[in-house]
Amino acid sequence: MKVLITGVSQGLGWFLAMELLKQGHEVWGISRKGPEHQTISDLHQYPNFTYSSCDLTQENQVVKFIDEITQRNFYAEALILNAALMENDYINDQWDFLKFKEIIEVNLIGAANLTAKLLPSFQQRKKGIIVGISSIASIRALLTNKIAYAASKAALNMTFESLRLQMGYSYPDIRFITVILGPLEQKDQP
Repeated sequence: MKVLITGVSQGLGWFLAMELLKQGHEVWGISRKGPEHQTISDLHQYPNFTYSSCDLTQENQVVKFIDEITQRNFYAEALILNAALMENDYINDQWDFLKFKEIIEVNLIGAANLTAKLLPSFQQRKKGIIVGISSIASIRALLTNKIAYAASKAALNMTFESLRLQMGYSYPDIRFITVILGPLEQKDQP
């Protein structure tokens, strides 16, 4: 299976890529890190791994990335939208709107933009899986100082629910899956 994963340089994205590569899947990973980053280098040990540095908040980079995968005939059968910022935007009794906006741009707008650009290829093939990695914070605001994180994940849930409803009859084999995770233990990659 051809799988495209965002946010592949660390955490869950890195572990998903590593596991899928071990199983023999073809994985194309993207993140904002350069290809020389240690965790990306670890993934390059697999010949079925391709990497692109891409900031999903920069339209010119997203367009360039879409051109790159199209030229290489990489038509993802599964898209895993894992890239996210989980940073504080409420600090010292002040709500930092610029930080809020940055987090919304990465966690929601970037994911929606990439999905919209790749959706026609899924529709043409009439099948595929699009996975949005969400959080329990999308259902219940449990994280202090992280207003945008909770809001962005709640909006991602609704975006996927609406796409599922909108496309379900015409494209029943294109699945929109939202994975709502609880806290994950942070470990350094080996």
